[in-house]
Amino acid sequence: MNYSRFLRAISVQPMLVTLLAILVVLWTLGISTFYTRANAATVTFISATASSSAPSANTNYTIQWTATTSVTVGQTIKISFDPGNSTFDLGSLTTADVVTSGSPTNLTIISAACGGITANQVSISGGISNSAGNKSITLTACGTVSSGTKVVNITNNHVTNPSSPGSYIARVAGTQTDSGDTRIAIVNLVTLSAGVATSFNFTVTGLASGSTVNGETTSTTTTASAISFGTLASGTPVVGGQELTVTTNAGNGFIVTVIEDQNLTSSAGGQIYTFKDGAANSLPLVWATPTGAVGNSLTYGHLGITSDDADLNGGEFTGTKYVGNFATTSRVIFSNSGASDGITQNIGKVRVAYKVQITALQAAGSDYTNHFIYVCTPTF
Repeated sequence: MNYSRFLRAISVQPMLVTLLAILVVLWTLGISTFYTRANAATVTFISATASSSAPSANTNYTIQWTATTSVTVGQTIKISFDPGNSTFDLGSLTTADVVTSGSPTNLTIISAACGGITANQVSISGGISNSAGNKSITLTACGTVSSGTKVVNITNNHVTNPSSPGSYIARVAGTQTDSGDTRIAIVNLVTLSAGVATSFNFTVTGLASGSTVNGETTSTTTTASAISFGTLASGTPVVGGQELTVTTNAGNGFIVTVIEDQNLTSSAGGQIYTFKDGAANSLPLVWATPTGAVGNSLTYGHLGITSDDADLNGGEFTGTKYVGNFATTSRVIFSNSGASDGITQNIGKVRVAYKVQITALQAAGSDYTNHFIYVCTPTF
């Protein structure tokens, strides 16, 4: 028999019994009875959102955090910008600039000092500091502030960012139990540059007889460069039209004007004057037959222009109205205040019509002619 092994086994047994006894006690009381750890409470979420991250920018901030413990009466919640440094400027910040929002807020800010105990109410009275190394907002609890999500908005662009790019601490602390840090990134502005080529295209096309222009039906076919009224008969008006289109990326749009180089004039010197009866009216009027007063050649015949640009000068041509002030001045017949596509009515496309009518007193002539000049001016 191996006595030495037997003796060692006997000596181990008391040790095992002791160890088992200790384990039973730990199991009964819990291991935490003998093992503890000190740890400050921290927020479970914290962020600082800026309206601008540019250096030296006057900025709004939204500070949000989720508290794990409540704040008791008299304790403070302190929001600090880059603690210990003077990189931020709160010199223009007022108590009215600091407000709460969100749902639920669990926080109400008052500008007066605390009065009676009110749950979730804090006072900002005297709580704004712009002193060196202490750029902060301190809120004093007027009543117990429950745990949960808190949102504080710093408005009216009354926080000035640091002048240098970098990463800066935003801290929620104070005498309350919870605390936490987040970071504010200040970065230089990014300058984007690009070029867009200017585009501009103005076209004139003729219209077939029977086309409609601002309530009129044309009675002669035209081309882009010619309008022939044929041989005029006393008392019978003749209408010829053209279509104008503009395609441009001009930011401020364009205007189209028209002017004649002379009245309709024959080689013998006869003239057909402008609407109406040579008065060259600038205010659009419903068409009227020339009066044909003997001895007054201005009334023997006249020529007028209409446009179907419905929003031109408040719709001045609406109702099939004509003007005659294109003999000595440029008359606007089409315009738009922005870019145009050459397709959309009143924006990129309109039609204009020329109407002529004579009386039996109009001087004979087979070669009455003049020229109309269109000018389209974009504004980039």
